[in-house]
Amino acid sequence: MKQSHRILAAAAALAAAFAAAPSFALTNADGIGEGANAVPDRVIMLNGNQRWVNVDAGETVEFVHQGRTFEWAFTGLGNTVKLSQIAPQDFGAPDLTVYVNQSTSPLNAGSSGSGD
Repeated sequence: MKQSHRILAAAAALAAAFAAAPSFALTNADGIGEGANAVPDRVIMLNGNQRWVNVDAGETVEFVHQGRTFEWAFTGLGNTVKLSQIAPQDFGAPDLTVYVNQSTSPLNAGSSGSGD
């Protein structure tokens, strides 16, 4: 009987420890950034012929295509994203990839890359 009480107490302590542990789930915004309603750092005019565009991490970009616009803040950790994944449905996004230069990310500030 005492053994079952010990197991039950240990299981309860373990469950309490897991319940108190912080959760660090990444959101979609952590990966690719998020829509923005801010003054953009630059404007990218899309003509439908591009296959890709390059942006810098931390940059807010206004995309313009066929008279429609939307802004996106590239604050996430991802290196690439399809424009159609981040554009509003009514934007009519052309089939292109956005490449994000993560070397400009504030998370890399002060990093020499040498592993020191």
